[in-house]
Amino acid sequence: MQDDENYRAKVNERHRQVIELHLRIVEREMAELETFVLSNGEEGILYRVRNPLSEQVRKELLAQIGKVRKGIRELKELYNLAVEERDVVPRIRALLSHDWIVLCETVSKQLRGFGDPDPELAKVLDPSVEKLVDVVQEMQAILRSNDLSKE
Repeated sequence: MQDDENYRAKVNERHRQVIELHLRIVEREMAELETFVLSNGEEGILYRVRNPLSEQVRKELLAQIGKVRKGIRELKELYNLAVEERDVVPRIRALLSHDWIVLCETVSKQLRGFGDPDPELAKVLDPSVEKLVDVVQEMQAILRSNDLSKE
């Protein structure tokens, strides 16, 4: 736009911050949508995600996602919106901490709230869960031993 300065002047700092935040949320969600659209499904050990979208629907959705991104890019330039930079390490640490808690709540003594577990359950379940807890703790140690904050 030829009169960009006038548009920038009409947005105060608080409004600019809210616009930034909202557009950042939409942009992240578009990235997540794109991942879903492009995915042919996903299969874990205990879960399965299917993607029944036809190729035509995928193409149409990807085109629309592109339009949303183009609009966000134009608004970023028009209002000189800031780029937020995030480090993945805090998110990895949070996920590992959460996994540690979930695993610790999976041992037989923690299952008592759902009824008394069979005594044999502890013999089989607890060592397996404890091994998983150990692996998660090893992952946490890897992050601690590599001071990633300096990179």
